[in-house]
Amino acid sequence: MERTHGVGSAAMMIVMQPEVVSGLIGFGGALVGGAASLGGVWLTLSHQRKLAHEARLAEVGQEAADKALNELITLGEFLESVRGEVAASAPMRAPST
Repeated sequence: MERTHGVGSAAMMIVMQPEVVSGLIGFGGALVGGAASLGGVWLTLSHQRKLAHEARLAEVGQEAADKALNELITLGEFLESVRGEVAASAPMRAPST
């Protein structure tokens, strides 16, 4: 019965073969590269989502401003018509002294 001083023969084979070490390093690099790629996609999507939200808020604000302006114009036209009717129907007053 031969002993290998506490190291199994499978462990010695993995340590001994540079192709396996090279493959593990390549796999680790691929994992790091994939994680970096996913991180970049996540950052891009979150930035685009923020820009789309800001654009939507600006659009809603512009619609509200346009509606308010139209209401003011309509109210102004109504007040002009009422002012003309009130002036035409008001009796002439003599200036008080």
